[in-house]
Amino acid sequence: MKRKTQSNNTYHNQQPIENFDEDTNSPTAAAMEIQNDNQSVTAATTASNPTLASSSSTQCTITGRKSTSTVWEFATKSDDGKHATCKLCNYTCTSSNHSTSTIRHHLIQKHKKYHLLLNTKASSSSTNIRVSEHVKKELHNLCYNAIITDSRTFNDFRKEGMMTIFNRLMPGYTPPHRNQVSAQIKKLYHYHYKLLKQELEEVEQLALTFDFWSDRQANSFLCATGHWIDYEFHYISKIIDFSCFDERHTGINISNYLKAKLISLNIHDKVISITCDGAENMKVACRHLGDNIKRVWCCAHRLHLVITNALGFWFKEKSVDNENRSSSMTRSTTTTSTVISTQDDDLLNMNSSSSDDNIADVDMSDAADGSADSDNINEAEGAEGAEGDHSTSDQDDDESGDQHAIVDNWSNDVETDLNPIEELILIMNLLKKCRTIATIVKKSSVIAAFVRKEQLLLKTKKMIRIDCKTRWNSTFLLIEATIECKQVLMKLFSEKRSFNLRSEQANRLITDELNNDEWDFLSSLRFVLNPFYHATTLMSGKNYPSIGLAFHAIHKLKHFCSKDDTSFDLNRCDQDDDESGDQHAIVDNWSNDVETDLNPIEELILIMNLLKKCRTIATIVKKSSVIAAFVRKEQLLLKTKKMIRIDCKTRWNSTFLLIEATIECKQVLMKLFSEKRSFNLRSEQVNRLITVELNNDEWDFLSSLRFVLNPFYHATKLMSGKNYPSIGLAFHAIHKLKHFCSKDDTYEEKIKQMKKLLLAKLNYYFYDDLEQHEHLENHSYFDPAAHLTLTENEKQRNERYIKDLILNDVYPQQSSTSDGSKASSSSNAISTSSTKSSIQLPQSLSNNHTNPSTYDDFIAACGDDGNIIGESNKERSKRLSVNEELKYFKLAVQEFNLKNKPSTTTAMRFWNIHHTKLPLLSRLARIHLIACGTSVPSESAFSISAHTARKERSRLSSQNLCYSVFLKDKISKQR
Repeated sequence: MKRKTQSNNTYHNQQPIENFDEDTNSPTAAAMEIQNDNQSVTAATTASNPTLASSSSTQCTITGRKSTSTVWEFATKSDDGKHATCKLCNYTCTSSNHSTSTIRHHLIQKHKKYHLLLNTKASSSSTNIRVSEHVKKELHNLCYNAIITDSRTFNDFRKEGMMTIFNRLMPGYTPPHRNQVSAQIKKLYHYHYKLLKQELEEVEQLALTFDFWSDRQANSFLCATGHWIDYEFHYISKIIDFSCFDERHTGINISNYLKAKLISLNIHDKVISITCDGAENMKVACRHLGDNIKRVWCCAHRLHLVITNALGFWFKEKSVDNENRSSSMTRSTTTTSTVISTQDDDLLNMNSSSSDDNIADVDMSDAADGSADSDNINEAEGAEGAEGDHSTSDQDDDESGDQHAIVDNWSNDVETDLNPIEELILIMNLLKKCRTIATIVKKSSVIAAFVRKEQLLLKTKKMIRIDCKTRWNSTFLLIEATIECKQVLMKLFSEKRSFNLRSEQANRLITDELNNDEWDFLSSLRFVLNPFYHATTLMSGKNYPSIGLAFHAIHKLKHFCSKDDTSFDLNRCDQDDDESGDQHAIVDNWSNDVETDLNPIEELILIMNLLKKCRTIATIVKKSSVIAAFVRKEQLLLKTKKMIRIDCKTRWNSTFLLIEATIECKQVLMKLFSEKRSFNLRSEQVNRLITVELNNDEWDFLSSLRFVLNPFYHATKLMSGKNYPSIGLAFHAIHKLKHFCSKDDTYEEKIKQMKKLLLAKLNYYFYDDLEQHEHLENHSYFDPAAHLTLTENEKQRNERYIKDLILNDVYPQQSSTSDGSKASSSSNAISTSSTKSSIQLPQSLSNNHTNPSTYDDFIAACGDDGNIIGESNKERSKRLSVNEELKYFKLAVQEFNLKNKPSTTTAMRFWNIHHTKLPLLSRLARIHLIACGTSVPSESAFSISAHTARKERSRLSSQNLCYSVFLKDKISKQR
């Protein structure tokens, strides 16, 4: 096909490439994806000016003309100079008057020779390069997928740096606008939701996990994950719902909400089990969902309670009364343990503040991840890591309140222990109320939803957020937001009985209700602080000279305070309701049952004091830049990678990691303690290091504590998978832990005592709950790993259970042909291979060169070799009855365990081999193995949502967050 050159009269004035397709959001622009005949300015000029045309050149002399255009590296010109032919594809076009525009356009569009683009910015017109509709659609889809899978901001590809890359790689292409992304994500959600619904129609039974999570704005979300095994014994795990939950978290509300979601997916009658934590509202919700649905208490949660409550990780020393406690805090200490217990009381009791516990709903201990922000939330949607340091504040350098408070020296000289005058007492009490109100609004999803609703009606945009000690203006913003939300708070106080709150919560609201005098005083306080706030803003610029403005502002403030008005000497006070502790601690129901007020025995007192020292060391390392630099330098020399990070109450293994890192950094810490005088530290810091220095006995005890906890740590990792059946591994791990704690080895007495304490809690949380233990046992029976720990009586009990299921047709098969047809496709291959040997097993213990698995680490920590002695079995060549299947199953499991160590894949591999020979049991295995041993699948979804809804993405709506988390799970599984 030949394309003619346009004349001067018909030459198009076209916009520059970088301005092309400005309005790609409009349907008209999206439809105008065509390839135009482009003419360069040079070609148009030469067409009208023969003199200029005579200066054009080619690679060779043609009709007396010499040309140097790079176009002719890829094309040849005819002898008469009227046609050009592409060397790459033999395409021929006209080149009248030696024009190169048409062939240039062809090379750019068809062969991607973008270096042939002309620089037309200085011209009166420019080349308009448009990408085809097909290419644009493909690139748009890639952008949508990248935004979802990488949790990018919706306008990420429209930013300057990304646009520069796109203009270089694909000139003429403009990535989708954030409004386009938002609309497309909604469409993708409905599309994948429909696909999920169709996929679930083919599922016979499935198991669920569910849990709650709250974002920074106290929006509550419910996540439900579904798990099933297909006919080829592939384990499938997917998020089936991630949505906002604005109602109060009562068991009935949760049950009704879940039931509606399950009915909409047509799977309510297919659910056989739900794994969740042990909160009371979760128990009530599971009971109301139906009698045929079993509730499985998350084994990781129970193991967390076993360890924290057995070894007193978060015990507090009891005090007679507040006065005695206060006096003990200021009394000179004579022993190291006393110093630690008093000096770091606030540090070590993070996440367990009585004020926070009183205001939380039963379920709202899974409140937002971290505290409220003191600064105005950044409107831009940037990027930030999902994890951060597990760090808190100490008494001297307390960083209370704001999760993202700036860590610097600004709080060092803040006075907290003065004898205030009457006005300061009023300010202290008033600020305590404001902070408590901010915490209540943040912690309770019911109250937070009410406040947001009323703010929308009143068009009030300021959010009530807790302040922090390091920036005084965060206190001003708290005061200002409280006053601006006065009508909302007054309505909240007046209607508090209508929210169906617990009596403690209602009483808390009564206690913190502001009277008219307090509202007036709060307004006066804002009036006085207002000039200081604007002065701070004025002198805090970085793009203009600020020293003169600062000098002027200070004099103006002096004049303001010198006027004959009411003035205040404001000294910032400590807050009662700050959210000290781990900045990024996972906030959920896992801390509800952690015991803190017991009378500990001698070993527990040792553990308490030792952990207080470790936590204080972690805080010192984080707070002091000098010490932190020293520790990093020494770690590099010793090639020690573990970082000493503060632990949190909601995950016990964070305490284990703190202990492990402290031991691994022993040489570094010993050198730090010995050279503390050489760092030019303040006397308080030096004394603090002296206080927390560990002696030899404490180092030995810390090593013993790590030894005892090591099997529990690896067991937690083993049972915390989401892409494989975990209930059998959890059951096996719990039995191995019981055996480990029961062994009467020749260890030192302290280790024996710790094992004894752990064994008592293991029995209490796992074996004394007969219903939960029976569920675990029944579902675990189909995992070969569980047979390593099941006794003969337990196996016989499970065989009776299986016979009852089959004979009573408890799980009737929905389709008589679906199972057989899908299974028969692979039966020939399996039967052919099985006739050649006893039972073909693809993976054996003979491979000693592989890296240790998670199970290997667990067995090594327990001190066992993991070997099992069993009998071999001869394969049968016909379909078997129930009794014969059970006999075959037991022998097959024995032979399988002889040749295979338990791992995350053994259960599926076993049934892939034997499901055709065990048609009845294999169907029950598909039903029972889908029950999850832990609620980790839901927890992992919250890790994604926390990163997606990070602080810099404050504009992300709750609905778009739900869409993003749901779609990331689906799109990532397609790759």
